[in-house]
Amino acid sequence: MKLNPRIVKKPWGREIWLVVTNKYALKILEINAGNRFSLQYHRFKTETWYLQSGKIKATYGKYTGKNFRKNLKEYLLNPGDVIHVPTRTVHR
Repeated sequence: MKLNPRIVKKPWGREIWLVVTNKYALKILEINAGNRFSLQYHRFKTETWYLQSGKIKATYGKYTGKNFRKNLKEYLLNPGDVIHVPTRTVHR
């Protein structure tokens, strides 16, 4: 399979889309130091994160409706760490 990456510029850096469907995304996120992307969740899409370099603070938790923020936890990730983000999981 030949990949045809798409580069999408963002205020916080850029995304390199390798595989994107309505159920799964494989992207390279390049986040500029001191920046972050939006708090979000996907009803149908699953993501997997692998941190290649640097350190990040990931926000992560199950979407539970109006008061979902009380269920969020923060994790410090280091190079080599992996997080799987299932559907309906709030993440940043």
